Amino acid sequence: QCKYQRRKLKGLVQWCKYSIPQVATLSSPLHALLHHNSNYQFTNNHRKAFNSIKKALTSSPFLCYTVYNGKAQFAMQTDASATAMSAILYQESD
Repeated sequence: QCKYQRRKLKGLVQWCKYSIPQVATLSSPLHALLHHNSNYQFTNNHRKAFNSIKKALTSSPFLCYTVYNGKAQFAMQTDASATAMSAILYQESD
């Protein structure tokens, strides 16, 4: 992975940080790779951190049931680049 991809991952984690339990603990090994003076050596510790974040982002507690009470609004956020696109449907709640 290049530094650009690591920054993209950091941005995704920051954007979803309220939905990931213990996000600071999970992502701290990966944040160390973004320092300007760090040697890029992707160790087993970094792989474990990446897999833990990936599991947290794709596991069922990350998703929740919607509430159809007529009050909560749905919103969709989209993003696209030259290599990928994504969309997140979310519901604002009280």
